[in-house]
Amino acid sequence: MSQPAHGRLERRSSGELVADRLRREIIAGDMRPGERLTQEDIGARFGVSRVPVREALVILEQEGWISMEMQRGGRVLPIESSFADNAEVWDLIFGLMARRAAERLTPEQDAQLADIAADLSATKDAAAIWNLCDAYLDVVFEAASAPPVARTLRRIRTMAIDTIFDVVPATLEPSRRGTLAVIDAIRDRDSQRAVAAHEAMQAECLHLLEAVFANRNASQSTA
Repeated sequence: MSQPAHGRLERRSSGELVADRLRREIIAGDMRPGERLTQEDIGARFGVSRVPVREALVILEQEGWISMEMQRGGRVLPIESSFADNAEVWDLIFGLMARRAAERLTPEQDAQLADIAADLSATKDAAAIWNLCDAYLDVVFEAASAPPVARTLRRIRTMAIDTIFDVVPATLEPSRRGTLAVIDAIRDRDSQRAVAAHEAMQAECLHLLEAVFANRNASQSTA
């Protein structure tokens, strides 16, 4: 599903594009835990200089996909721990944003969420679902007057979710249902219900991801 990149690539640096390619390979299982990433190999593969490669490795380390080793490049981390750790941090950030949004939602933003919910209820198209889930987060973070650190994490999370939908399409429907529940709660100004709905959605998606990774690990161990 390449569509979720919609219009973003031209506004992203070469380092972010390299990071996106490597992130997809890690999540898809094309790179295994412990595999080494060197600037030379990555640069040769993608036909880029060391500058964007260094930027990509920094991005991936900050996101928890790799660990950097002095003079030795990066090493892929176990994907299960990366997802679980990122999900826990995201829950905390989103909880704060949901509470703020429920308190500060303007009539215009409320109307935007209503339109997004209507479109989300009417579609089963994967690219459309991704777009709408992304759009609703934009409205929530705008309503919450999100600080820069929250917006940065939101961007990182969006990139990972884009890839997750590719690797585990089963997460699309829980994401659609969960997003509708969160939107409904925020529009009702019920931040507690919004947070609970988001946590339930994330827990279901994480369960689906862990099942895929467990099956993959089992297949690799018997190969």
